[in-house]
Amino acid sequence: MGGDEFVLILPLLGDSGHAARVALKALDALTQPFSVELKQLHLGASIGISVYPDDGLDVDTLMRAADTAMYHAKEMGRGNFQFYTAALNQVVQQRLAVGKRLRQALAQDEFILH
Repeated sequence: MGGDEFVLILPLLGDSGHAARVALKALDALTQPFSVELKQLHLGASIGISVYPDDGLDVDTLMRAADTAMYHAKEMGRGNFQFYTAALNQVVQQRLAVGKRLRQALAQDEFILH
């Protein structure tokens, strides 16, 4: 994980509502100000949630799904959580394809300044 990311692994859940409640508690805990050397600091967080086995059967797939959901949470204004959905993956794939095509167009001098 990156220096500003962490993972919570919860036991098998009866429903996704449990994960949502844990996410809300985590967001609440992380938004509470804290002091370091007499300075008050504030944190924010965005949480992506993936659920086994619906979103993946192995750790790597579940981590990618949670990562996709986390970036969607950030786009939604941060300070919230989002569940992974197949539609999110399609949006990410489309964004990657557009980025790849733009880099190719730039490399091939296909842009014209008007």
